Amino acid sequence: MGTSGTSPVDWNALPEFTLENDPDADRSDAPDHVRAAAYSNRLFDASFEAGDSGKYVYLADIEESFFDEVEAERDLEPVDETYASFRDDPDVIALERFEQLPDEFAVDVERTREVAYGDGSSDVRSS
Repeated sequence: MGTSGTSPVDWNALPEFTLENDPDADRSDAPDHVRAAAYSNRLFDASFEAGDSGKYVYLADIEESFFDEVEAERDLEPVDETYASFRDDPDVIALERFEQLPDEFAVDVERTREVAYGDGSSDVRSS
């Protein structure tokens, strides 16, 4: 899938964050970057925790095959709160490195750029 928008997203241009709190704590009203870190921890075995920095992208779409594969490989069930939240609305994901982004993920280039370069309406730099 790759990107959705006019051109690919450059790693250096992705929105950045620093976590003040553990992203895996119950944070149903958490800012986008905190949810993104929690999703990455659950789906990719990332290790984002309080004090860590990272980057994130907004997602336009995810191929259904990703969910089938990750559920089988990681023994995930939609009843897992973090996974269920991501599966219901896969809108953002944090990355430790760009290669971590699965081919099945389509990046919402426009929204990612808006947050990285300007309006910041969905971006809270630390939480």
